[in-house]
Amino acid sequence: MTAPPVLTLDRVSRDLAGRRVVRDLTLALAKGEVLGLLGVNGAGKSTTLRMIAGVLAPSTGKVLVDGKDLGEEPGLARRRIGYLP
Repeated sequence: MTAPPVLTLDRVSRDLAGRRVVRDLTLALAKGEVLGLLGVNGAGKSTTLRMIAGVLAPSTGKVLVDGKDLGEEPGLARRRIGYLP
């Protein structure tokens, strides 16, 4: 039996200054997995990390930590995820 993902992004998008900087990103990260975000400047890496850390809310989609929606429990990311910008 596979454990549920500890982090899920479900069709997450984010608009900044009238421009979509992250578009329909979907991913799932299981316990013990490591994820790296690679891309050119302006690709949305920092914006994605800010949404995962609960610093920015997605314009569309959901970020789930341990199956709980950060939109409904915004403090959850701060308790469960270490983030140093």
